[in-house]
Amino acid sequence: MEKGVLLEKLPGVQPTPLLSDEEMDYYVNEFSRTGLHGPVSWYRTREQNWKDELELLNRFLDIPVLYILATNDTALRPELSRNMERNIKHLTRAEVVASHWALWERPEECNTHIKSWIEGVVFGRKMKL
Repeated sequence: MEKGVLLEKLPGVQPTPLLSDEEMDYYVNEFSRTGLHGPVSWYRTREQNWKDELELLNRFLDIPVLYILATNDTALRPELSRNMERNIKHLTRAEVVASHWALWERPEECNTHIKSWIEGVVFGRKMKL
C-alpha cells in the first residue's frame, strides 16, 4: 500500500465494538500522552526482521505448533499460511470466522481450539512444552 493512512476515510470510522468506552478512553489518554512510537516500532523493523528470517527458509520445526487461521484477516490473509506444513512437521490447523483481532472477536472459539490442542496434542503425546 503506497498511501498509508487514508485521511479522507476518517469521518466514516465508527466506534469499535471490541472496546468499551472506558477502554477506549484509556487508550486515547495513553497514546495522547506517550504517542505511537512503541506500538508502531514493530512495523519500522520489518525490513531487518525479514533479513533475519531469510536464514530460516530451509529450516524445519519438529515441535507441535497450533495455527489458528482468522478467515477474514486482511492483514494476514489466509493464503499466506499455505504450505506451512513444508516447514512444520507437527502442525495443527484450526480456524475462526474473525478478522485480525480474532482473540477479541471470538475468544471462546480461540480458547476452545487452544484447549483442545493442548489436551490432545501436547498432553496426548506426553510432550514437554
